[in-house]
Amino acid sequence: MKIPRAQARGIFVFAFVTATLMVLAGFLLNRPAQRQPANSSPSPSIDVVYQYPMNDAQFQSNLRAAYSVKALTPEQMRRLGSVTNRSQIYIDGCHSNQGLAIPTQACVFGDLKSSKAIWLVGDSHAAQWFVALNDFALNHHYRLVTRTMSSCPFLLGVPKLAGRAGPYWQCQTHNTWLAGKIASENPAVVIAAGYSGIQSTNLDATLRAMPLLGTPTTKVVILGDTPKPRGAVLDCLGNNAKSAQNCFATSDSVGATDLAIKVSARAKKLGFGYLRLTDWFCQNPKCPAVIAGRIIYAQGTHISTEAQQYFESRMESSLLNLLR
Repeated sequence: MKIPRAQARGIFVFAFVTATLMVLAGFLLNRPAQRQPANSSPSPSIDVVYQYPMNDAQFQSNLRAAYSVKALTPEQMRRLGSVTNRSQIYIDGCHSNQGLAIPTQACVFGDLKSSKAIWLVGDSHAAQWFVALNDFALNHHYRLVTRTMSSCPFLLGVPKLAGRAGPYWQCQTHNTWLAGKIASENPAVVIAAGYSGIQSTNLDATLRAMPLLGTPTTKVVILGDTPKPRGAVLDCLGNNAKSAQNCFATSDSVGATDLAIKVSARAKKLGFGYLRLTDWFCQNPKCPAVIAGRIIYAQGTHISTEAQQYFESRMESSLLNLLR
């Protein structure tokens, strides 16, 4: 049967196009992947900024490099307005303000189905580790119960607070309640931290309270404090975009050093774990405000949520070593 000329032309074009596409597909599928030269720098992007180290050597390398960083990138400058330490426990109302002595919420996170619990206790310098600890609890099947209160590290009695008009009796009530709850509920792990500026002023009360953090079957880990920024770091970085070294924090406070020595010695005597966190942030008394592209500090003396995310794997490996 003779095929009409127009139909024959259509069949030819279809066959030609199909064959061309098949050849092109084969070329693309078998072509070697394009690799970036080893000595080239990746183009700036959020994905590159938030690649996280997975071992101590990488963390130390990043920290060494941070001392030579002078200028913020345009992307880091854009982020300054959104850097915060306000994690989920602030949004949910699970970090108590100074007027609420006894929590009214359960404040349970992590693996909600687990029978094992980690309790996070202390003031806002304990709360600033929530992001990293919540991921640890999820990954290792713990419930995470948060019992943190503003300006109220775990200590005995009414703390002395600089600049406060009256006695902070709510903190005493909170810590008395907390000690009773730890004793009765017997959590698997208690993690405690506090602001060195308050703890060093109340050193004896801090040391005397430490045995109440644990039970015979509870493992306790004390987190040393983070370095203290000089003033408002975000404002400083905004005003020193080309000289970020002007915004370094410091780890050489006499009170903080004395506190760390005495708390770590007390922790060792009690059989508690202790993490000296200044080693994560500093290689000398001055501590970078930007490490590996992350803005380390947020409001006041607190580390940022992106710093918490950055240190997640280091917190995880450290806790696993202390809890085994």
